[in-house]
Amino acid sequence: PYNAAMAGAVAAVAAAGDGTLKVLEVGAGTGGATVAVLAALRAAGRPFEYVFTDLSPMFLDAARARFAEVPGTAFRILDIDADPAGQGFAAGGHDLVIASNVLHATPDLARSVDNAKALLRPGGVLLLNEMTAASDLATLTFGLTDGWWGFRDPEARLPHGPLLDPEGWGGLLRRAGFPDVAYGGLGPDSGQSIVVARSDGWMPRRRGGRVAVARPAPA
Repeated sequence: PYNAAMAGAVAAVAAAGDGTLKVLEVGAGTGGATVAVLAALRAAGRPFEYVFTDLSPMFLDAARARFAEVPGTAFRILDIDADPAGQGFAAGGHDLVIASNVLHATPDLARSVDNAKALLRPGGVLLLNEMTAASDLATLTFGLTDGWWGFRDPEARLPHGPLLDPEGWGGLLRRAGFPDVAYGGLGPDSGQSIVVARSDGWMPRRRGGRVAVARPAPA
């Protein structure tokens, strides 16, 4: 149901404009969200370019075989914990950045959000699908992996794990320059949220390894 909700949000973004919609998916993995999103884009009828990214060359190889017939798709390595420009991604080059159950698994949420924002044009949309409530099942399932405990910013997370609740995501995103944040999902008790945030167009700039607010990106 959450992939369908993400697809609906993508369809709304596609319907709100014209011209080629430039989309990038962060940490696309096995492509579970990608299938639904690509179907929504094709149904919308708006031209699009879709960049499927992941840290793993294995996932990229599988995605090339699975989605190669979809016009406008590309497949690239991206570490969202590092500066995208240093990895060959143009600042402000995308209308929509998608991440499904990805950002909570990064070491520094603020840095990951800044890096995602750097990929967006002014007014571009960041679309997240994230667990937003602590769950014994999730802890038992994912807590056996090193990645679940790899965060370095516990003050930004819910206790005893890497997750944020909707209020935490809202605060983080607004501080990063996403003044318009909306939520969707299956209700407040579902423990999973679709988060839609629109960039104010100010681009992060790195100084000495840290991110500082720079001038607005060109319109």
